[in-house]
Amino acid sequence: MELGDSENRYRTLVELYPEGLFVHNRKCVSFVNDQALVLLGVKNKEDIIGRAFTRFLVRYERERILSLLDSLLRKQISTPFEQELTFIREDGTEIIVEVGISVITYEGELSVLCVFRDITARKNEQLELLRITNAVENASDAIGITYQCTGKVIFMNKSFRKMFGYSLKEINEIGGGRGLYANPAIGREVFQSLLERQGWHGEVEMVNKDGQKMWVSVRGNFVEDHRGNIISLLGVHTDISERKAMEEELRAARDAALEASKAKSEFLATMSHEIRTPLNAIIGIADLLSESDLSEEQEQYVRVYKRAGENLLSIINAILDISKIESGEIRLSNQVFDLRNLIEQKIKLFSVLAKKKTINLEYNMSQDVPPIVYGDPDR
Repeated sequence: MELGDSENRYRTLVELYPEGLFVHNRKCVSFVNDQALVLLGVKNKEDIIGRAFTRFLVRYERERILSLLDSLLRKQISTPFEQELTFIREDGTEIIVEVGISVITYEGELSVLCVFRDITARKNEQLELLRITNAVENASDAIGITYQCTGKVIFMNKSFRKMFGYSLKEINEIGGGRGLYANPAIGREVFQSLLERQGWHGEVEMVNKDGQKMWVSVRGNFVEDHRGNIISLLGVHTDISERKAMEEELRAARDAALEASKAKSEFLATMSHEIRTPLNAIIGIADLLSESDLSEEQEQYVRVYKRAGENLLSIINAILDISKIESGEIRLSNQVFDLRNLIEQKIKLFSVLAKKKTINLEYNMSQDVPPIVYGDPDR
C-alpha cells in the first residue's frame, strides 16, 4: 500500500511538472505528462503513447536522434546531458526546445527520460540581439556606449575604433569618451546633459589617437532599464571634416567675390567721377553757347551737342547702375515725361552721323500710344 501511494505521488508530481516530459523505450513513447501535450499542441496522450516520438522532430534531425537514443540505451549512459532541438507541433509550427536526456528504468524496461522546455522566444530574442549587434558593429557611424556612473566606455563599434584609433583599454585610460573632445569643457557639458536626461546634438572638434583634430557631428542619448534608471550613455559620431573644409572653401570664395565686387564698384565710382567732371564742363559750355547769338543751324548743332553730352552722362550713370543692380541698390525714378519728345531727341542725337552716311532716320508712333507716360526717361 505504501509503495502504491508513493508511486501515485510521484506520478502526480510528474504530471504537474512545469516542463514537458516523456519516457521513450527502444520503440515508442511509454509515458508523457500534460505539459508535453500543451507544448506539442496535442489533445490526448493516446496520440503520443505507443508511437515513436521522432514524428515531432524535424526531418533532418530524426536519423541523428534515433542513433543517439539507441547508443544511450546500449551503453546505458546514466549521466544526463542537454541538447537544443527543433520540434514540430501538431499544427505544423516549429518550436526550439532545450532537452535534458537521461537513461532510466521505467516499468521494468530500459528507457530514455526526456525533459524539454520551449525556448523559442529566448532564441528569437537572442537572434534579434545578434542582428542588432551586427548592425551596430558594422554601422558607418562611429558608435560608443559608456557606463553612466563612471563614464567608462564599454563598447565601441568598428567605425569608432577606425575613426579614433583607440582600443577599449586605451580610450578608458584617457578618461573615456570625454577625453576625445578638443575642448574638455564641451565633453563635460555633453556628459552632464545626458545624465540630466537631455539628448545632445552638435558639431565639435575631436582628437584621435595620433593627435589629429577632426570635425565630428555628435548625437548623444541615454539608455534606461525597465525601472527607468539610466544604465548607459550612447554616442553616435559622424566625421564631417570634409564637409567643414568645403564650407570653409565656399566661405573664402564668397568673401573673395564680395571683395572683387566691392573693388569693381569703387573703381566704377572713381572712374565715373573722373569722367563726369569734364563732361559736366562740356554740357555747361553747351548751355552758354545756346544762350549766345546763333543762327538756326548753329542752335540745332548746339542742341545736338548738348544732348550728346547728356546722353553720355546717362551712359555713365547706367554703368554705375550695373554695379548698383549687383549690390541690390538700383533705384528707378518715377516721373512724367513726353514720350514723343524723348524719341525726337534721340533721333536728332544721331541725325548728324546718319546724314554723313546718307541714312534717313525717321520714326512712327501709333495713335494708340499715349504721348505722356510715367516712368524713368533715362532708362
